Formats: sequence, structure tokens, C-alpha cells
Amino acid sequence: MDFNLIYENPHYHSLFRIMEKDRGIELLDDLEIHYLELVKLDQSQDINEMDPLEEWLIFIKDAANDKKMELSSLVI
Repeated sequence: MDFNLIYENPHYHSLFRIMEKDRGIELLDDLEIHYLELVKLDQSQDINEMDPLEEWLIFIKDAANDKKMELSSLVI
């Protein structure tokens, strides 16, 4: 998402699982919901220090940026 949805978490990646409300019993161990909030991603860090997920998120965030597309075609 390119907006802030989960204000309680300052990190860009939030993972949720389905749990029974009163007893905390997990319904399924292979069902997860991942929220990736692009606005929380620190783009100032060195690309060599990013993990693969961060690299993908930078790519996704910039995929619709026409100016960067023009610049990347000049580099190739």
C-alpha cells in the first residue's frame, strides 16, 4: 500500500494470523495476511544493505514513476 494503514506499527511489514478472540487459538498455521506499507519504507539506506523484500518494495514503489522509467532507459 502506498499509504499508512496500521498506525500502531512503525515498521513497513505487518503480519497477521487468524486467532480465536478469547483463547488465542490459531485457526490455521499456514494462513497469514501481510501488509506492506510503502510509505514506511526507508529509501535512504544503501541498496547493498537492503534485504530482498526491501529491494522488491523499492522496485514496486517506483514502478509507476514515469520519470524514473525514463532515466532507467537511459542507463541501459
